[in-house]
Amino acid sequence: MDLLNRTAMVIKPKQPFADWVNSLPTHPSLPETNDDPQDLEVVRSCYLFPTTIDIGSENMYLNQFKIRLLKEELNFWEVGQEQWPSELSSELFDYFFDIEILPMVIDLEPGMIHREPFITGW
Repeated sequence: MDLLNRTAMVIKPKQPFADWVNSLPTHPSLPETNDDPQDLEVVRSCYLFPTTIDIGSENMYLNQFKIRLLKEELNFWEVGQEQWPSELSSELFDYFFDIEILPMVIDLEPGMIHREPFITGW
């Protein structure tokens, strides 16, 4: 096992995001949370960022990426941008998602990590 020099950020959808997805005409529905956020665990995303960010100041670092992350999460549902919310903002990101920070990322596999470019559709 190896400790990676990254911190993980898990993006956890909230009910308003599920409501947006469920309003799309061409995609399967997401479950209602019934006030239980674990109902949306199937659509969580994980992003890695440098471990050089001080614990406790992650939100300040992440604020610069919230609109970009929001676009990535919206794009995942493969709908045209005309179906996206009209104003993309850090506030909308916070309305749609919770963030969980995991300061230790441990690789259980002994081999090299394969990296490839992530191509966005927006």
